[in-house]
Amino acid sequence: MAGTVTATLTLAGQGVTSDPIAIAPTAVLNIDNPCVESGSLITPPLAAGPYTLTTAASDPMFLYIKNTGIGPAGALEVSIGGVVAANIKQGQWMFIPVENAAAVEYDTEALAATAVPFEYAFWASV
Repeated sequence: MAGTVTATLTLAGQGVTSDPIAIAPTAVLNIDNPCVESGSLITPPLAAGPYTLTTAASDPMFLYIKNTGIGPAGALEVSIGGVVAANIKQGQWMFIPVENAAAVEYDTEALAATAVPFEYAFWASV
């Protein structure tokens, strides 16, 4: 079943550039199956990863990941194809297109001594 996801990002503020910033792009993304896979996971402290974030769906995909940790929890390191794509700190998130969903890995940043909880979702792109 085909559907859509609307992605909106709003960046607004003053004092960060010589001019006030006001960026608000919106994209309507065509997807197959409203959500292919989603869940919540926790990276163990002093993880011996990386661990593969798996999905049974075909490529290409849209990937959402959010670090749901609170307090002194570490950052979540996300790699795609063996290359670190992001270090997501508490409350931060990412939403990106991914060509090879089988190559998405996660780990704690620099062997953090604290477990890092996070949520994720994959959507198949059409």
